[in-house]
Amino acid sequence: MNLVRDIQACNERQADWRAHSSLVDRTKYRDAVLAACDEGLTFVVRQLLAWKSRSRAARVVLRGGVGFILACRQGHVGTAAMLLERMRGVTSLHRHVGRGFRVACDAGQTRVVEMLLELQGLDRVNVHAHKQVALWSACRRGHNGVVAVLLALSGERRVDVNVRARGGALHAACHGGHLGVVRQLLALRGERAVDVHRDNEAAFRAACRRGHVDVARELLALRGDRAVDVHALQEAALRGACARHEFGVVRLLLTLGNDRLPDVHAKEDSALRIVCLNRDVVSASWVLARGTRAFAWVVLNDPARYNFCLFAVDAWLRTARAWRMYHARVAPLGPDLGKYVCARARRLVWARRAVYVAMWRAKQRTEAQAP
Repeated sequence: MNLVRDIQACNERQADWRAHSSLVDRTKYRDAVLAACDEGLTFVVRQLLAWKSRSRAARVVLRGGVGFILACRQGHVGTAAMLLERMRGVTSLHRHVGRGFRVACDAGQTRVVEMLLELQGLDRVNVHAHKQVALWSACRRGHNGVVAVLLALSGERRVDVNVRARGGALHAACHGGHLGVVRQLLALRGERAVDVHRDNEAAFRAACRRGHVDVARELLALRGDRAVDVHALQEAALRGACARHEFGVVRLLLTLGNDRLPDVHAKEDSALRIVCLNRDVVSASWVLARGTRAFAWVVLNDPARYNFCLFAVDAWLRTARAWRMYHARVAPLGPDLGKYVCARARRLVWARRAVYVAMWRAKQRTEAQAP
């Protein structure tokens, strides 16, 4: 990079930069060209390539296409276009154009992607190469602009969002938690509509497992034939969120109403076992509060996890208001936990009554002392 700065300084002084001693070394010359490509210094790249246009070093730089790939990754449209023209006749452009297109999609360089898509003839970009990895990587990285450009393609270039490779575009976007990309994919209709139920709600389960509350809420808002099955694979979404301490998703799932409320007892109380193992008090309190029958596994078979459940009960049962909210859940907690909850609730209620009694007596004394 110092060499590139020296060349720029020579250009500003209108001096002859070709006398620079470092440029005699072929390796340093190549590094200077690549550094200029990485920085998007089109004029410097053109100067360096024109100076040694017939040398082996320049041909190696052009034939390898490394400078072009760097320019595509950094979003330097002018440099990439200039290198494309210089590479004609030196190497096969089709291979480098395809690679540059995939790199630009992965880096989110929308302008470079649009420039490469305009190429025609033998240099035409194949958007379906490698099972549409370009679309998949753009969805995985959350590049809304690139995804919009790819989805706008029509005819033989129209991309298939339901391609079977790597889990699909929707799964990639949900795994990364990119709400904008998810909305673009869900907006597709007709034969292009994305399959939200693919692989037993894999996209929804990925969003829950990674803790992306906004994406999970967006998928839960779907209705009709597109409504996601929260209970897929024995409440795998809930268990995945519990396993990764994603309390936001756990709360979102356990506040669902009607028949969408997950069964916290699925797979032999697996959700409670997971949160106890992870020592996640907050999630454990929500799981305990949503039980519909006794958690016999915890109560009878593992005293250590039973003690942890006591801590979890303490976490949510701190006020009389919380007791009124959860009093109907005492029986499902099992006999021992139920007794503990009732005893703690009585203390909370009497403590609150004591406060009210003290306030009432203070008011009576004030009124009695008034003239």
